[in-house]
Order: sequence, then structure tokens, then C-alpha cells
Amino acid sequence: MKRYTDKPEKTCIRVKYRHYKLSALIDTGSDVSIAGEDVARNLGWPIYAHHTKEVSVTNNKTMPILGATRVVLNVAGHGVESEVLIAPDLDGLILGIHWLRSQGRVKWDFDRGRIKFGTRD
Repeated sequence: MKRYTDKPEKTCIRVKYRHYKLSALIDTGSDVSIAGEDVARNLGWPIYAHHTKEVSVTNNKTMPILGATRVVLNVAGHGVESEVLIAPDLDGLILGIHWLRSQGRVKWDFDRGRIKFGTRD
């Protein structure tokens, strides 16, 4: 039996961009995907102007957005062009519900801690 804790479980997946491997947080509470400025710069992602200047986060606060990028992110050998907002105050990569929808059919097995996209593992 699993123990109850106050900390929510984080669900991360492995994402590949070119020859880089990243851990990305799946966040069904986020409409958009967001990466930290450091991630974007370290991976050489071009940052272009975007109409979104800030996004709402927890506690009724906002997070500034520098711009966005369009990159192909690979999961289980399947690449999808993805729009990712870039934020200076964020560490890592968060994939939101828009990205999940772009994957097509998603099977989330909470007992095994696995996510299956389409017929891929």
C-alpha cells in the first residue's frame, strides 16, 4: 500500500531534442508548454516574439514570458513540432495539455507510472 504524503507525485517523461535528452514535467493543469530561459539558451533554441507576455501560475501570481520557440521534441522515437513559451523565472521544461493533445491518443497508467502515446511505449 502506498503512503499518503502532502507532496503531489511529479510525472516526468524523457524527451529528446536532437542529441540532447531532457526530463520534462507533464502538467495537465497548464494549457501551454514552457521552458526556462536557461534550457532554451543551452539547447540553442531561437526565441522569437510572442503575443503571450505572461502566464498565470499558482497563488494568483503571474510569470513573465520572454517569447517562444518552435522545436521538434521526440518521445519514444516520435517527433512532434512543439511551440514552447520561454520564461526567465523557470527551471526545466513543462509540457502542458496542448502538447499532450498533439500526441493523439494517450494512455496514462498511474499504477505503473507509465504514459503511452498512441501505439508507442
